[in-house]
Amino acid sequence: AFFADGKVNAAYNAVDRHLHDGRRNKVALYAIDAKDNLEKYTFQEIADASNRIGNALKNLGVKKDDRVFVFLPRVVELYTSTTGIAKIGAIAGPLFSAFGPDALRDRLIDSEAKVIITNTALKPKLDEIKASLPNLEYVIVVGAGDMKLKPGELSYDEITAEASEKLECAHLDPADPLYLLYTSGTTSHPNGVVRVHNDTIGHH
Repeated sequence: AFFADGKVNAAYNAVDRHLHDGRRNKVALYAIDAKDNLEKYTFQEIADASNRIGNALKNLGVKKDDRVFVFLPRVVELYTSTTGIAKIGAIAGPLFSAFGPDALRDRLIDSEAKVIITNTALKPKLDEIKASLPNLEYVIVVGAGDMKLKPGELSYDEITAEASEKLECAHLDPADPLYLLYTSGTTSHPNGVVRVHNDTIGHH
């Protein structure tokens, strides 16, 4: 679906358009937690959660085409964060949760990532290399709880709780970057491959 001005946003196509076509309360995402409990999230819930992280990122100064990397296992925040990043026109960078510090460093330096979203279990890998990442301004930690955070580190739960759940998807050109994937790096340094918002046509 394109906006009236001919622009597009992948997050609108994946989530927000369903708030207006009768699917608002349909299940958008099924999730099984560590204790095998099944959780269900509707399109409305995914929209609200992604709006909050999108607004939280905007409040931190994240702008169109800034790189925001997501270093998380397959938890709900992986999907809401990626959707929120797309909504504001920033570029999402998914990172495999099994990556070690060296693999992280290669990708974060090359991409000039401004923000990374991770959790308490994966954060120690990032801590090892953070000093070598001059472009990284913020580390957002899912499930931080009472963890003592250092300057530049923020609690995902806190910044999203304070952010508005009202956010209009940025109107973007079909060829504007959506996400940045890296090759495996098994034969040489990993290379970044940019995919665009118009990729949703293929998925559709």
